[in-house]
Amino acid sequence: MSELRSMMDGAVQSFEPTSEWFGSVLRRVRRRHRRRRVTAGVVGLLVAVGGLAGVGLAFRAGPSVTEQRRQELATLERSIHRLSEGRASLQGQLVRLDRNVFRLNGLIASLENEARKTNDPRRAAQLEATLSASRTQVELMNAQIAHVEAQLLSLDQQLRLLERRRDAIQRLLEGSPSPAPS
Repeated sequence: MSELRSMMDGAVQSFEPTSEWFGSVLRRVRRRHRRRRVTAGVVGLLVAVGGLAGVGLAFRAGPSVTEQRRQELATLERSIHRLSEGRASLQGQLVRLDRNVFRLNGLIASLENEARKTNDPRRAAQLEATLSASRTQVELMNAQIAHVEAQLLSLDQQLRLLERRRDAIQRLLEGSPSPAPS
């Protein structure tokens, strides 16, 4: 520790400050105070604008309940339409996957038949490799089918919920009471 102190004392003794050091310190102090005043002014202005905007929003007349229901009904109709389109797309995908699995199963059956009939060991090995790859492909497609079916179930649940909500809003707009929950 004493070595460090003696090194520091030696370094400080050889240091000679410039004649303008006090002026540069004062300039930095003024700059810092100016920056703080500007920052305080900007923050105050933002708080005032935010407060005025909040008061304006609080006292602004919003849409009527009927208009809100109509807007919600239009949003629900759009959502139902998009989900229905998504459902149709998933059903098309499911049909294509089923068709491909059917074709692959037919190919597998014909390959198995050919493998039983062949006497050539090289051809039998080739057929077995093709059969293995085809069976793997069928397994992958079956997994995709299960995934698409799960998506369809989820989509159907979402559609039912949206349709129930849409029907309830339509009844409210028509002035009829909502049915008792079942």
